[in-house]
Formats: sequence, structure tokens, C-alpha cells
Amino acid sequence: MNLRPGELVFGVAPEILVDCARQLREKEEPFSLDGFSRALGAPVDEAADVLQAMVCDGFFQQAAAGTYTGTAKFNQLAASKISEGLTRSAAEALLARVVSKARHINDHPEEFQARVDCIVVFGSYLGDKPVLGDLDLGVRVSEAPRGDAGAAKLSRLRWLMTHQSPTGRVFSELRLRKPAVVSIHQLGEVLELGTPYRVVFGAPAVPAP
Repeated sequence: MNLRPGELVFGVAPEILVDCARQLREKEEPFSLDGFSRALGAPVDEAADVLQAMVCDGFFQQAAAGTYTGTAKFNQLAASKISEGLTRSAAEALLARVVSKARHINDHPEEFQARVDCIVVFGSYLGDKPVLGDLDLGVRVSEAPRGDAGAAKLSRLRWLMTHQSPTGRVFSELRLRKPAVVSIHQLGEVLELGTPYRVVFGAPAVPAP
């Protein structure tokens, strides 16, 4: 989701709306208008207009009477970053570099002690907007079997030196030192969200929605 500084969303500053979404998601339970008002930090009458607009736009759905739960679109909002955005051509170039990096990792199993099984792209990249919020990727990594004594020793040594697991190192490599625009998520989290995605490397365990 592309949220840009200074651009109001449902009449609310993007920083406030994202913070509200994160508060509500952390509670993992249905919320009322009062709860939404507190998370938004606005009077109930103002919050009611925002809540209704977000329901109509598919961010929330009604649970029991007078309560709401977030949808996959709401979860995307909670995970959004606020930035000036990324042009589509720049995102395509970054995605090509990420896929190339994944191939490099898989070609050097002794060095990384892990392999990239699958990469999917989701979020604003799947739309047609010329400017994206960031490049959202879901990644599945397999680490070297624990039964491999040499691999385990190398993994332990790397952890002691860098405090980074093989999976953590792979994620760092795939971010291309651009964490502000390349957002890496566990593939399982993306599948749980039920959000549409496109496979760009490898294959997921389940068919794409």
C-alpha cells in the first residue's frame, strides 16, 4: 500500500492511521467504535466517519453487533511504510536484482547454509499505479539440515560472530541494503493474510489465490 507523507487517507494523516491499525491488530480481537476512536486518538463522532469509510472500502468487516474485525486489506495497512514511494520501473529493476541474489545464494550453499525455496511479490506491485509504496516480498528459506555437523558448526560460528541465523542472513542479502524500499516477509505470513501474490522465484507449497 502506497502511503505518502502529507497525503491524508480518509481525512487522517497516514502516520496516525497506520499507528491505529497496528494497535488494533496487536489486540487480535474484535473492536467497537469506542476502541477504534481510542486507537485513532479522535473524538467518537469524527472516528465514526473514518470507520464507516474504511468499512465501505474493505478494510473492516462487521463481527458481532457493534464490533468489527480487520480484513487482509487492513493487515496490509498495518504493515505499510510511509515514504515518497518507488517508481514501477525502479521496483522492477529491484525485483530482478532480488531474484538474481536468490540464485546466487542457492548456487553457494556452503557459504549461506540455506537456500531460497520461493519468493512471491504482493501488495501495490500487482496493481497498475506508477508509484508504489515499496516492494513487498514473501520469502521461504530452508536452512541446512541440523544433522550436517559441518553446516551446524558454521551456522553456530556465524551466529556468534554476527548474531544472525542463516535465514536472517538470507533475508538481509535479499533486501539489497535497501530496507526502506525492499520489504521482506515470511512467506507463511503472506499466505495467512490471504492476499493475492505472484510467484517470481521457486514455488510455494500451495497454489496462488
